[in-house]
Amino acid sequence: MDVTHGDFVSLAFRGVLRREPTNAERSRLEAALSAGTSSQADVLRELVECEEYGAVGTDTYREEDDPRLRRFRTGPIESLSRRLRDDVVVPQEHFDAVWSDYLVELGDGPGEQVLKRYGEEHRRRFHATVNAMQILLEGREAPRVLDFGVSVFTPMIKRIVPQVELVTSDRPTDPDQEAYFRRVSAYSGASAHVAIDLAEPEFLTAENQAAIGEIDFIIFTEVLEHLPSNPVRVLEQLIRLLSPDGQLYVTTPNCFARRCLDAIRRRVNPQQVFPYEGNPAGVHHYRELPMAELLVSLVEAGGQPIGFYYSDCWDDDEIFPRDQRSCLVATAKRGT
Repeated sequence: MDVTHGDFVSLAFRGVLRREPTNAERSRLEAALSAGTSSQADVLRELVECEEYGAVGTDTYREEDDPRLRRFRTGPIESLSRRLRDDVVVPQEHFDAVWSDYLVELGDGPGEQVLKRYGEEHRRRFHATVNAMQILLEGREAPRVLDFGVSVFTPMIKRIVPQVELVTSDRPTDPDQEAYFRRVSAYSGASAHVAIDLAEPEFLTAENQAAIGEIDFIIFTEVLEHLPSNPVRVLEQLIRLLSPDGQLYVTTPNCFARRCLDAIRRRVNPQQVFPYEGNPAGVHHYRELPMAELLVSLVEAGGQPIGFYYSDCWDDDEIFPRDQRSCLVATAKRGT
């Protein structure tokens, strides 16, 4: 049976490097095969002689064989995980239209330009979050949603998922920044904004818990890595906020993403160095996690994972194996 140049390139990458080719790699090698400037043997030789092949030969990790993840490979968890990863219930066209209208409202001042750049960088993650909300909140009339970390994304939530009652929270800072958080919260249609410093060991005081109330869905995206705290201690307090059938939705960078593994192979430390001038804006990543540690931390915090997957929201190409994608996504309910 004849094999197309594209199929051969895919098979070669899977067999030699145990991953799919990037779009650029596929295009380059397909063109070379079509033009006759490279043979199939030349393609195979290029792959086995590249630096990556030497690293792959010593990398025996297989996510499906990881004993730490085995207990989370149940039928219901796998089914929901596939839905969260693959089902598009918020059409891309709808999300893009709402996003474009919102950017027009936002304006073009210097501060707004910074927000827009951040928004474009995280746009795919935003879409995945509201898509997950529609899946996980299906059938609920007026769920209470808590968004930790006021951002350019916050005003999008009720525009895409209008049935929710929104509550926002962010760390207490200087009065000007705090006033900004409250303005964005009100503009987003939130019913309340509660200033909470998640870096405090016991941040969920009785006062804070009463101000927030019982929550059906917590958005906790790209926050965990910014906290100088044990993740179990943070997650345990968040889970205490959940209603009996509430859910905690977490995303955080994958410490074993392809970019990190590539850096380690070059003997470059992928971990950020703490800023010389300090961390007043809270942007430093104290620690990034692997999936197994995130799921185990949720269990130790009193939660029960119900779905998880690896997201390529920051990757330029579709990455295989999936456990080398850039972002971890996990959702959990209260444990029994």
